Amino acid sequence: MTLTICLKAEGLRELDFSDDRLAIVLNRLGQDESWDAYESEQNRVLLRVYDLKINRVRIDITTAKSYVDVSKDGLFQLGHSKEHRPDLPQIKISQSVLDPLGIPLTTTIVSGKCADDPLYVPEIRKVKTSLQQSGVLYVGDCKMAALDTRCYVAAHQDYCLCPLPSVQMPTATLQALLEPVWAGEQALTPVYRPLEKETEHPEPMANGFCYTVTLHAHHENKPFEWQEKRLVVRSLKQATAQERALAARLEKAQKAMADLNLHGRGRKCLDENAMTEAVNTLLERYNVVGILATEMTLETQSVHKRAYSKRSAQTVIQTTVTVRSSYDTTAYANAVRNLGWKVFVCNDPELNLTESVLAYRDEYIVERGFNRFRGKVLGITPVHYPQVRSLKIMDDF
Repeated sequence: MTLTICLKAEGLRELDFSDDRLAIVLNRLGQDESWDAYESEQNRVLLRVYDLKINRVRIDITTAKSYVDVSKDGLFQLGHSKEHRPDLPQIKISQSVLDPLGIPLTTTIVSGKCADDPLYVPEIRKVKTSLQQSGVLYVGDCKMAALDTRCYVAAHQDYCLCPLPSVQMPTATLQALLEPVWAGEQALTPVYRPLEKETEHPEPMANGFCYTVTLHAHHENKPFEWQEKRLVVRSLKQATAQERALAARLEKAQKAMADLNLHGRGRKCLDENAMTEAVNTLLERYNVVGILATEMTLETQSVHKRAYSKRSAQTVIQTTVTVRSSYDTTAYANAVRNLGWKVFVCNDPELNLTESVLAYRDEYIVERGFNRFRGKVLGITPVHYPQVRSLKIMDDF
């Protein structure tokens, strides 16, 4: 009825809204330049009407699987699946939302084989075109921490907050940062959970410290320099969970090593070399190398074998290899104190340690939009053929 009145079209039927015809309409409307201009204008109207403050934007990327065939130049390609289905072709959906309401600002659909890192700058560029404002804090995951992305954000007078991946913050570098903490030379600042009731007592959720570094990169073929803070933070809840997982892995590794000592029907007696290889395999499988100490003992005994068929009775020397495992208390304590640590980067000088941690903890806000995609209301996954015809791909990828 609404379309009949607006379009002044008589005789519209339900059959006129089939999937194929809907795909044709969406293809006509899905012109990049026209749609981006409409999206930007719509966002500005929404922000102005509801007087929404533009201080923080969250960006994240997800995937949507499909059962369509993979073509050479198609949008659906095989790639790293966040839905744990690497055997199915997929698309990638990059989305930005306004904090704290989670209102979607921009959405981009690209090929499923694209890496996440280069998708952040185009999405930030679309947000800036839509908002026409600087000084916005962009919050994302470790894929947003690429140096080029952080350089782009700083060069356009904006801010970013994201954790550093292990590639940029190796374990050895993190250990060097934590040495002053173990030596008592670096004080830690506690981060408290926001109180929901006045009667509650403040409960620490994390602690850490920060320091400032100067970075250099090239932006638009020109050298650019900026400063950012490194926030070295330990999540107490995560550290407790990781310690519990470590204890479980140690218990499983010890039980598996004890099983190597069992003898009987169906069990192969291992020699020293085979036992050493089996122990090393278990240490690596349960990730307890250096924490679980092992010791092998060799026992030699004479075994009398009775005569059987054409074999005469004989006495042979048999060597039995036994492995024993125990905790290395010093290594275990060192491993436990290193659990739960993560390094964040932020170039906003006004954002302190507590505000940064609390801001990143609300990252689930952007996940709400992805949950809508996969939920009962929209339910875009798995993507079927009529939906495929209505999707577009960015020219840059």
